[in-house]
Amino acid sequence: LDFVKALADNMMKNERTATGEPLAKATIVNNIAGLSSVMSYGMRKGMVRENPVELFDYNTIQGPVHKRNYLIADEIKKLTDTPCSDEGFRQVSLFGCFVGLRYGDLRTLRWRDIIVEGGETRIEKMMSKTRHMVYIPLNRSALTFLPERGDFNQLVFPELPAGVSSVDI
Repeated sequence: LDFVKALADNMMKNERTATGEPLAKATIVNNIAGLSSVMSYGMRKGMVRENPVELFDYNTIQGPVHKRNYLIADEIKKLTDTPCSDEGFRQVSLFGCFVGLRYGDLRTLRWRDIIVEGGETRIEKMMSKTRHMVYIPLNRSALTFLPERGDFNQLVFPELPAGVSSVDI
């Protein structure tokens, strides 16, 4: 158990991502959970008597607090007035400003994820990264940047490239 505590403590204090950022809480939890799986396997095979990770308190793991960055209304207004060589990319970027989805989730957004019910329109989508379901009401501004509705399983923004680096703005 002391080793597991020291490992978690080392990951919180010393380990960094490739970009130099502290490890996220989820990353540390996943690494400790992986160690637990290995130890459980060792128990089943008779290699160790107990799994010390089972005694570890995951609540002691702390990750960095990330400040969310967002655009203010004046900045979004400037974006709407700024020309872009790729109108489709401009459209999805502005839509993203109003709904707060990651680029990857915008790329995989399908018309079946956009629910129209009782005069209201919302997104109901499983997030790719977190695997959490989100429910996002769409206001008039967001709706103006949606293309014409397509088939149920069709992508909302089918022309989006896999990486934003390939978009010439």
